[in-house]
Amino acid sequence: MNSQNNYNEIQHEKIEYVNVRIPKALKEKIDELAQKKNVAMWKIILEAVSLYENLEKKPKKKKELPRLDKCAWYIYKFSKSVSLFLENPDDENWWQLDQRIAELRTRIFGRDTEWLQMLDQLAVQYKKNPSTRLKIEINDVAKMIISEIILKMLFEE
Repeated sequence: MNSQNNYNEIQHEKIEYVNVRIPKALKEKIDELAQKKNVAMWKIILEAVSLYENLEKKPKKKKELPRLDKCAWYIYKFSKSVSLFLENPDDENWWQLDQRIAELRTRIFGRDTEWLQMLDQLAVQYKKNPSTRLKIEINDVAKMIISEIILKMLFEE
């Protein structure tokens, strides 16, 4: 039986409480979250257990991953491809960077963005004639794209 079923049962039955020995810091964190969400402490614990069970059962199912985890993964893949391209602007690294840009367009933003277009243009220039100036510009644009990823994935519904 999963946590959601347990939760539904708890809502319809008389609750029997028990004591659990946990570190004081953990109890304080649960208190803080419960106050912040204005719910009982046991609901915070139940949500955490439910999330944990889902992650254990379906670790590869992308929809079950927390948004922060997905965000970190896309940023890691994008940053790695930018770094590899700047280090060695060969065809393979160009292709990898192009794939990450296309992935961000479709999976994260759902459209082309000005920053992605700018990165595309700068990468073409850098591939033809690598320079420190272009490397700095690519790094600056990459930072802006990472900022957009964070805003899109963590702060937009």
